[in-house]
Amino acid sequence: MFSAVRIGAGELNVGAIAEAMIYYGRVNVFVRGGTLPDLIEQFGYDDVIAALDLGVLELTFERTLTAVNTNQQGNLSFHDFGNISLAGTAKGKKIQSAVDEIEHQFTRRFGNTLENRGRAQKLVEKIQVLSLDDQILKLARLDVKDSSYVVEAIRAWLRVAVPEYELPKTTRIEVASSKDGFVFLGNLDFAAINEVYHRRIPASHSTVTPAYLLSHILDARKELTLAAGVNADLWVGDALSAVLQKRVSTIAATLTKSRRDIDYFHIVEFEGRNFREVINKREKTGADLIALLQDKETQKFKTWLAAQSPESYLLKEYDRAVFTRHRWTQRLPFKVTKIVGFAGLGAIVDLTAGTMGLASLATAGLSAASDVAVSTADEFVLPKLLKGWKPNQFIEGPAKEFFNKDQ
Repeated sequence: MFSAVRIGAGELNVGAIAEAMIYYGRVNVFVRGGTLPDLIEQFGYDDVIAALDLGVLELTFERTLTAVNTNQQGNLSFHDFGNISLAGTAKGKKIQSAVDEIEHQFTRRFGNTLENRGRAQKLVEKIQVLSLDDQILKLARLDVKDSSYVVEAIRAWLRVAVPEYELPKTTRIEVASSKDGFVFLGNLDFAAINEVYHRRIPASHSTVTPAYLLSHILDARKELTLAAGVNADLWVGDALSAVLQKRVSTIAATLTKSRRDIDYFHIVEFEGRNFREVINKREKTGADLIALLQDKETQKFKTWLAAQSPESYLLKEYDRAVFTRHRWTQRLPFKVTKIVGFAGLGAIVDLTAGTMGLASLATAGLSAASDVAVSTADEFVLPKLLKGWKPNQFIEGPAKEFFNKDQ
Protein backbone atom coordinates (compact mmCIF):
# COMPACT_ATOMS: atom_id res chain seq x y z
CA MET A 1 0.00 0.00 0.00
CA PHE A 2 1.31 3.46 -0.93
CA SER A 3 4.50 1.97 -2.33
CA ALA A 4 4.67 4.13 -5.46
CA VAL A 5 2.72 6.78 -7.36
CA ARG A 6 3.12 8.33 -10.78
CA ILE A 7 2.09 11.96 -11.18
CA GLY A 8 1.15 12.68 -14.78
CA ALA A 9 2.55 15.61 -16.71
CA GLY A 10 0.34 18.66 -16.96
CA GLU A 11 -0.23 21.50 -14.55
CA LEU A 12 2.57 21.40 -11.97
CA ASN A 13 1.21 21.10 -8.44
CA VAL A 14 4.14 21.28 -6.05
CA GLY A 15 1.90 20.82 -3.02
CA ALA A 16 0.55 17.54 -4.43
CA ILE A 17 4.09 16.33 -5.12
CA ALA A 18 5.13 17.18 -1.55
CA GLU A 19 2.11 15.40 -0.12
CA ALA A 20 2.78 12.34 -2.27
CA MET A 21 6.39 12.19 -1.00
CA ILE A 22 5.07 12.05 2.56
CA TYR A 23 2.71 9.13 1.94
CA TYR A 24 4.44 7.15 -0.81
CA GLY A 25 7.77 5.37 -0.78
CA ARG A 26 8.49 6.46 -4.34
CA VAL A 27 7.03 9.37 -6.32
CA ASN A 28 7.63 9.48 -10.08
CA VAL A 29 6.82 12.94 -11.46
CA PHE A 30 6.50 13.37 -15.22
CA VAL A 31 7.85 16.74 -16.37
CA ARG A 32 8.26 18.40 -19.72
CA GLY A 33 10.13 21.42 -21.08
CA GLY A 34 8.44 24.21 -19.12
CA THR A 35 7.43 22.31 -15.98
CA LEU A 36 10.94 21.07 -15.10
CA PRO A 37 12.33 24.56 -14.37
CA ASP A 38 9.05 25.39 -12.58
CA LEU A 39 9.67 22.47 -10.24
CA ILE A 40 13.29 23.51 -9.65
CA GLU A 41 12.24 27.10 -9.02
CA GLN A 42 9.53 26.24 -6.49
CA PHE A 43 11.35 23.44 -4.62
CA GLY A 44 14.89 24.71 -4.96
CA TYR A 45 17.63 23.00 -6.92
CA ASP A 46 19.45 21.54 -3.91
CA ASP A 47 16.25 20.17 -2.40
CA VAL A 48 15.21 18.49 -5.66
CA ILE A 49 18.66 16.86 -5.91
CA ALA A 50 18.38 15.75 -2.27
CA ALA A 51 14.96 14.18 -2.86
CA LEU A 52 16.29 12.40 -5.94
CA ASP A 53 19.29 11.10 -4.00
CA LEU A 54 17.00 9.96 -1.19
CA GLY A 55 15.08 7.83 -3.70
CA VAL A 56 11.72 9.25 -2.68
CA LEU A 57 11.51 11.35 -5.85
CA GLU A 58 11.98 10.28 -9.46
CA LEU A 59 11.72 12.58 -12.47
CA THR A 60 10.73 11.39 -15.93
CA PHE A 61 11.27 13.90 -18.71
CA GLU A 62 8.88 13.83 -21.67
CA ARG A 63 11.03 14.72 -24.64
CA THR A 64 8.30 13.76 -27.10
CA LEU A 65 4.85 15.25 -26.51
CA THR A 66 1.51 14.14 -27.90
CA ALA A 67 -0.57 16.81 -29.60
CA VAL A 68 -3.65 17.44 -31.73
CA ASN A 69 -2.91 18.68 -35.24
CA THR A 70 -5.63 20.63 -37.04
CA ASN A 71 -5.90 21.02 -40.81
CA GLN A 72 -8.50 23.38 -42.26
CA GLN A 73 -10.09 22.27 -45.54
CA GLY A 74 -12.81 24.64 -46.66
CA ASN A 75 -15.42 24.91 -43.92
CA LEU A 76 -14.24 21.75 -42.18
CA SER A 77 -11.48 21.35 -39.61
CA PHE A 78 -9.76 17.95 -39.64
CA HIS A 79 -8.01 16.90 -36.45
CA ASP A 80 -5.47 14.15 -35.91
CA PHE A 81 -3.03 13.04 -33.23
CA GLY A 82 0.73 13.35 -33.54
CA ASN A 83 4.03 13.54 -31.69
CA ILE A 84 6.06 16.74 -31.43
CA SER A 85 9.38 17.71 -29.85
CA LEU A 86 11.53 20.81 -29.59
CA ALA A 87 13.86 20.91 -32.62
CA GLY A 88 15.72 24.15 -31.94
CA THR A 89 15.86 27.45 -30.13
CA ALA A 90 14.80 30.89 -31.35
CA LYS A 91 18.49 31.70 -31.85
CA GLY A 92 18.98 28.76 -34.17
CA LYS A 93 20.61 26.28 -31.79
CA LYS A 94 19.58 22.71 -32.61
CA ILE A 95 17.95 20.58 -29.91
CA GLN A 96 18.69 16.97 -30.80
CA SER A 97 18.21 15.14 -27.53
CA ALA A 98 16.63 15.27 -24.09
CA VAL A 99 20.01 16.34 -22.69
CA ASP A 100 20.07 19.32 -25.05
CA GLU A 101 16.52 20.31 -24.14
CA ILE A 102 16.96 20.00 -20.38
CA GLU A 103 20.11 22.11 -20.49
CA HIS A 104 18.38 24.67 -22.72
CA GLN A 105 15.31 24.94 -20.48
CA PHE A 106 17.45 25.15 -17.33
CA THR A 107 19.86 27.85 -18.56
CA ARG A 108 17.08 29.85 -20.18
CA ARG A 109 15.30 30.11 -16.82
CA PHE A 110 18.29 30.45 -14.45
CA GLY A 111 20.98 31.96 -16.66
CA ASN A 112 23.51 30.57 -19.11
CA THR A 113 26.49 30.43 -16.76
CA LEU A 114 29.16 27.79 -16.30
CA GLU A 115 27.73 26.93 -12.88
CA ASN A 116 24.19 26.49 -14.23
CA ARG A 117 25.38 24.37 -17.12
CA GLY A 118 27.10 22.14 -14.57
CA ARG A 119 23.92 21.99 -12.49
CA ALA A 120 21.88 21.10 -15.56
CA GLN A 121 24.30 18.30 -16.40
CA LYS A 122 24.05 16.90 -12.87
CA LEU A 123 20.25 17.01 -13.11
CA VAL A 124 20.33 15.23 -16.47
CA GLU A 125 22.19 12.31 -14.89
CA LYS A 126 19.37 11.81 -12.39
CA ILE A 127 16.39 12.10 -14.79
CA GLN A 128 14.78 9.31 -16.77
CA VAL A 129 13.76 10.12 -20.33
CA LEU A 130 10.44 8.92 -21.75
CA SER A 131 10.32 8.08 -25.45
CA LEU A 132 6.81 7.71 -26.86
CA ASP A 133 6.11 5.58 -29.91
CA ASP A 134 3.18 5.72 -32.31
CA GLN A 135 1.23 3.04 -30.44
CA ILE A 136 -0.38 5.60 -28.14
CA LEU A 137 -1.52 7.61 -31.17
CA LYS A 138 -3.01 4.52 -32.80
CA LEU A 139 -4.90 3.59 -29.65
CA ALA A 140 -6.13 7.16 -29.20
CA ARG A 141 -7.49 7.15 -32.76
CA LEU A 142 -9.45 4.02 -31.89
CA ASP A 143 -10.72 5.72 -28.72
CA VAL A 144 -12.13 8.59 -30.77
CA LYS A 145 -14.06 6.13 -32.92
CA ASP A 146 -15.91 4.93 -29.80
CA SER A 147 -18.70 7.49 -30.03
CA SER A 148 -20.34 6.69 -26.70
CA TYR A 149 -17.05 7.14 -24.88
CA VAL A 150 -16.22 10.42 -26.65
CA VAL A 151 -19.58 11.93 -25.73
CA GLU A 152 -19.37 10.82 -22.10
CA ALA A 153 -15.72 11.87 -21.79
CA ILE A 154 -16.36 15.38 -23.12
CA ARG A 155 -19.39 15.80 -20.88
CA ALA A 156 -17.36 14.59 -17.88
CA TRP A 157 -14.48 16.97 -18.66
CA LEU A 158 -16.82 19.94 -19.03
CA ARG A 159 -18.57 19.13 -15.75
CA VAL A 160 -15.25 19.31 -13.90
CA ALA A 161 -13.36 21.98 -15.87
CA VAL A 162 -16.34 24.30 -16.40
CA PRO A 163 -18.71 23.38 -13.55
CA GLU A 164 -20.59 26.69 -13.79
CA TYR A 165 -21.70 25.87 -17.35
CA GLU A 166 -24.70 23.59 -17.65
CA LEU A 167 -24.96 21.66 -20.90
CA PRO A 168 -28.40 21.99 -22.49
CA LYS A 169 -30.41 18.78 -22.76
CA THR A 170 -30.42 19.22 -26.54
CA THR A 171 -26.60 19.14 -26.75
CA ARG A 172 -25.22 16.83 -29.42
CA ILE A 173 -21.58 15.77 -29.67
CA GLU A 174 -20.23 13.51 -32.39
CA VAL A 175 -16.89 12.91 -34.04
CA ALA A 176 -16.67 11.66 -37.62
CA SER A 177 -13.64 9.70 -38.76
CA SER A 178 -12.27 10.14 -42.26
CA LYS A 179 -9.05 9.44 -44.14
CA ASP A 180 -8.02 13.06 -43.43
CA GLY A 181 -8.64 12.93 -39.69
CA PHE A 182 -11.50 13.59 -37.29
CA VAL A 183 -14.28 16.09 -37.81
CA PHE A 184 -15.89 17.40 -34.63
CA LEU A 185 -19.65 17.76 -35.04
CA GLY A 186 -22.45 18.87 -32.78
CA ASN A 187 -23.99 21.99 -31.33
CA LEU A 188 -21.72 22.85 -28.41
CA ASP A 189 -21.82 26.59 -27.72
CA PHE A 190 -18.09 27.23 -27.44
CA ALA A 191 -18.56 30.99 -27.01
CA ALA A 192 -20.77 30.42 -23.95
CA ILE A 193 -18.46 27.73 -22.57
CA ASN A 194 -15.36 29.93 -22.88
CA GLU A 195 -17.13 32.93 -21.39
CA VAL A 196 -17.43 30.87 -18.20
CA TYR A 197 -14.13 28.99 -18.57
CA HIS A 198 -12.07 32.18 -18.86
CA ARG A 199 -13.40 33.52 -15.59
CA ARG A 200 -10.93 31.16 -13.91
CA ILE A 201 -8.52 30.08 -16.65
CA PRO A 202 -6.88 32.89 -18.65
CA ALA A 203 -7.14 32.79 -22.43
CA SER A 204 -3.35 32.86 -22.54
CA HIS A 205 -3.41 29.41 -20.95
CA SER A 206 -6.09 27.70 -23.03
CA THR A 207 -9.41 28.05 -24.81
CA VAL A 208 -11.99 25.30 -25.12
CA THR A 209 -12.13 24.24 -28.76
CA PRO A 210 -12.80 20.92 -30.53
CA ALA A 211 -9.05 20.32 -30.72
CA TYR A 212 -8.62 21.10 -27.01
CA LEU A 213 -11.39 18.65 -26.08
CA LEU A 214 -9.83 15.94 -28.27
CA SER A 215 -6.47 16.55 -26.60
CA HIS A 216 -7.93 15.22 -23.35
CA ILE A 217 -8.99 12.01 -25.10
CA LEU A 218 -5.37 11.71 -26.22
CA ASP A 219 -4.00 12.52 -22.75
CA ALA A 220 -6.26 9.91 -21.16
CA ARG A 221 -5.03 7.26 -23.58
CA LYS A 222 -1.40 8.17 -22.89
CA GLU A 223 -1.87 7.98 -19.13
CA LEU A 224 -3.68 4.63 -19.38
CA THR A 225 -0.99 3.17 -21.62
CA LEU A 226 1.87 4.35 -19.43
CA ALA A 227 0.12 3.26 -16.24
CA ALA A 228 -0.36 -0.25 -17.61
CA GLY A 229 3.39 -0.87 -17.50
CA VAL A 230 4.02 0.49 -14.00
CA ASN A 231 3.07 -0.97 -10.65
CA ALA A 232 2.09 2.35 -9.12
CA ASP A 233 -0.90 4.54 -8.33
CA LEU A 234 -1.71 7.31 -10.78
CA TRP A 235 -2.37 10.95 -9.87
CA VAL A 236 -3.69 13.35 -12.50
CA GLY A 237 -5.84 16.47 -12.46
CA ASP A 238 -9.54 16.20 -11.60
CA ALA A 239 -10.75 16.90 -15.16
CA LEU A 240 -8.46 14.34 -16.76
CA SER A 241 -9.32 11.89 -14.00
CA ALA A 242 -12.98 12.21 -14.99
CA VAL A 243 -12.09 11.35 -18.60
CA LEU A 244 -9.99 8.38 -17.49
CA GLN A 245 -12.85 7.05 -15.40
CA LYS A 246 -15.15 7.22 -18.40
CA ARG A 247 -12.63 5.34 -20.55
CA VAL A 248 -12.26 2.57 -17.99
CA SER A 249 -16.01 2.28 -17.37
CA THR A 250 -16.73 2.28 -21.11
CA ILE A 251 -14.21 -0.52 -21.68
CA ALA A 252 -15.75 -2.51 -18.83
CA ALA A 253 -19.26 -1.96 -20.17
CA THR A 254 -18.16 -2.99 -23.67
CA LEU A 255 -16.63 -6.22 -22.37
CA THR A 256 -19.80 -7.03 -20.43
CA LYS A 257 -22.04 -6.18 -23.37
CA SER A 258 -20.02 -8.29 -25.82
CA ARG A 259 -20.15 -11.34 -23.58
CA ARG A 260 -23.86 -10.88 -22.98
CA ASP A 261 -24.52 -10.33 -26.67
CA ILE A 262 -22.89 -13.64 -27.54
CA ASP A 263 -24.79 -15.49 -24.81
CA TYR A 264 -28.13 -14.16 -26.07
CA PHE A 265 -27.20 -15.08 -29.62
CA HIS A 266 -26.36 -18.65 -28.63
CA ILE A 267 -29.68 -19.07 -26.84
CA VAL A 268 -31.72 -17.88 -29.79
CA GLU A 269 -29.79 -19.29 -32.73
CA PHE A 270 -28.22 -22.46 -31.30
CA GLU A 271 -30.78 -23.45 -28.64
CA GLY A 272 -28.29 -22.58 -25.91
CA ARG A 273 -25.37 -24.55 -27.35
CA ASN A 274 -22.14 -22.58 -27.42
CA PHE A 275 -18.64 -22.93 -28.80
CA ARG A 276 -17.00 -22.80 -25.38
CA GLU A 277 -18.74 -25.95 -24.12
CA VAL A 278 -18.19 -27.84 -27.35
CA ILE A 279 -14.44 -27.28 -27.07
CA ASN A 280 -14.24 -27.71 -23.28
CA LYS A 281 -16.17 -31.01 -23.44
CA ARG A 282 -13.85 -32.10 -26.25
CA GLU A 283 -16.71 -32.75 -28.60
CA LYS A 284 -14.58 -30.93 -31.16
CA THR A 285 -10.81 -30.70 -31.47
CA GLY A 286 -8.42 -27.86 -32.17
CA ALA A 287 -8.21 -29.11 -35.74
CA ASP A 288 -12.00 -28.81 -36.05
CA LEU A 289 -11.79 -25.23 -34.78
CA ILE A 290 -9.06 -24.30 -37.26
CA ALA A 291 -11.10 -25.77 -40.09
CA LEU A 292 -14.09 -23.68 -39.00
CA LEU A 293 -12.00 -20.53 -38.81
CA GLN A 294 -10.59 -21.15 -42.29
CA ASP A 295 -14.05 -21.65 -43.80
CA LYS A 296 -14.96 -18.80 -46.18
CA GLU A 297 -18.39 -18.45 -44.59
CA THR A 298 -16.76 -17.96 -41.19
CA GLN A 299 -14.42 -15.32 -42.56
CA LYS A 300 -17.31 -13.44 -44.17
CA PHE A 301 -19.28 -13.66 -40.91
CA LYS A 302 -16.36 -12.18 -38.97
CA THR A 303 -16.01 -9.40 -41.55
CA TRP A 304 -19.69 -8.62 -41.11
CA LEU A 305 -19.35 -8.69 -37.29
CA ALA A 306 -16.43 -6.26 -37.35
CA ALA A 307 -18.52 -3.84 -39.40
CA GLN A 308 -21.25 -3.50 -36.77
CA SER A 309 -21.47 -0.55 -34.42
CA PRO A 310 -20.21 -1.20 -30.86
CA GLU A 311 -23.49 0.27 -29.59
CA SER A 312 -25.70 -2.11 -31.58
CA TYR A 313 -26.95 -5.53 -30.50
CA LEU A 314 -25.78 -8.66 -32.31
CA LEU A 315 -29.19 -10.34 -32.43
CA LYS A 316 -30.88 -7.22 -33.80
CA GLU A 317 -28.25 -6.63 -36.46
CA TYR A 318 -28.30 -10.28 -37.48
CA ASP A 319 -32.07 -10.29 -37.93
CA ARG A 320 -31.98 -7.02 -39.80
CA ALA A 321 -29.32 -8.36 -42.19
CA VAL A 322 -31.16 -11.63 -42.82
CA PHE A 323 -34.65 -10.17 -43.14
CA THR A 324 -33.79 -7.04 -45.11
CA ARG A 325 -37.25 -6.66 -46.65
CA HIS A 326 -39.09 -6.72 -43.35
CA ARG A 327 -38.72 -5.16 -39.97
CA TRP A 328 -36.39 -7.37 -37.98
CA THR A 329 -38.90 -7.62 -35.13
CA GLN A 330 -41.31 -9.58 -37.33
CA ARG A 331 -39.25 -12.69 -36.60
CA LEU A 332 -39.19 -11.98 -32.90
CA PRO A 333 -42.60 -13.17 -31.57
CA PHE A 334 -41.94 -16.90 -31.78
CA LYS A 335 -38.69 -16.50 -29.86
CA VAL A 336 -39.63 -13.67 -27.55
CA THR A 337 -40.25 -15.89 -24.50
CA LYS A 338 -36.67 -17.11 -24.63
CA ILE A 339 -35.31 -13.62 -25.03
CA VAL A 340 -37.33 -11.96 -22.29
CA GLY A 341 -36.72 -14.90 -19.99
CA PHE A 342 -32.95 -14.50 -20.24
CA ALA A 343 -31.77 -11.62 -18.02
CA GLY A 344 -34.47 -9.29 -19.31
CA LEU A 345 -33.06 -8.89 -22.80
CA GLY A 346 -36.41 -7.68 -24.08
CA ALA A 347 -36.17 -4.68 -21.75
CA ILE A 348 -32.79 -3.50 -23.00
CA VAL A 349 -32.85 -4.14 -26.74
CA ASP A 350 -33.86 -1.21 -28.91
CA LEU A 351 -36.62 -2.61 -31.10
CA THR A 352 -36.16 -0.07 -33.86
CA ALA A 353 -33.61 -0.16 -36.64
CA GLY A 354 -32.43 3.29 -35.62
CA THR A 355 -31.19 6.19 -37.70
CA MET A 356 -27.78 7.38 -38.77
CA GLY A 357 -26.21 10.08 -36.64
CA LEU A 358 -24.47 13.25 -37.73
CA ALA A 359 -21.09 11.58 -37.67
CA SER A 360 -22.19 8.79 -40.01
CA LEU A 361 -23.77 11.21 -42.45
CA ALA A 362 -20.74 13.46 -42.46
CA THR A 363 -18.37 10.56 -42.97
CA ALA A 364 -20.41 9.27 -45.88
CA GLY A 365 -20.54 12.74 -47.36
CA LEU A 366 -16.76 12.97 -47.16
CA SER A 367 -16.53 9.67 -49.06
CA ALA A 368 -14.41 8.28 -46.27
CA ALA A 369 -14.02 4.53 -46.13
CA SER A 370 -13.73 4.76 -42.38
CA ASP A 371 -14.63 2.58 -39.42
CA VAL A 372 -17.47 4.95 -38.57
CA ALA A 373 -19.11 4.49 -41.96
CA VAL A 374 -18.61 0.74 -41.81
CA SER A 375 -19.89 0.36 -38.29
CA THR A 376 -23.05 2.41 -38.50
CA ALA A 377 -24.27 2.19 -42.07
CA ASP A 378 -23.96 -1.12 -43.89
CA GLU A 379 -25.75 0.57 -46.81
CA PHE A 380 -22.45 2.22 -47.70
CA VAL A 381 -19.88 -0.52 -47.26
CA LEU A 382 -21.19 -4.03 -46.67
CA PRO A 383 -22.89 -4.52 -50.06
CA LYS A 384 -19.51 -3.94 -51.68
CA LEU A 385 -17.72 -6.38 -49.41
CA LEU A 386 -20.41 -9.04 -49.04
CA LYS A 387 -22.63 -8.68 -52.09
CA GLY A 388 -25.38 -11.29 -52.06
CA TRP A 389 -24.15 -12.78 -48.79
CA LYS A 390 -26.09 -12.95 -45.52
CA PRO A 391 -24.83 -13.93 -42.07
CA ASN A 392 -27.28 -16.83 -41.78
CA GLN A 393 -25.17 -18.63 -44.40
CA PHE A 394 -22.57 -19.07 -41.67
CA ILE A 395 -25.07 -19.85 -38.90
CA GLU A 396 -27.09 -22.40 -40.86
CA GLY A 397 -24.00 -23.85 -42.51
CA PRO A 398 -20.57 -24.35 -40.91
CA ALA A 399 -21.61 -23.12 -37.44
CA LYS A 400 -24.43 -25.63 -36.94
CA GLU A 401 -22.32 -28.34 -38.55
CA PHE A 402 -19.70 -27.62 -35.92
CA PHE A 403 -22.26 -28.26 -33.18
CA ASN A 404 -23.28 -31.58 -34.75
CA LYS A 405 -21.78 -34.32 -32.61
CA ASP A 406 -21.94 -36.81 -35.44
CA GLN A 407 -19.59 -34.83 -37.68
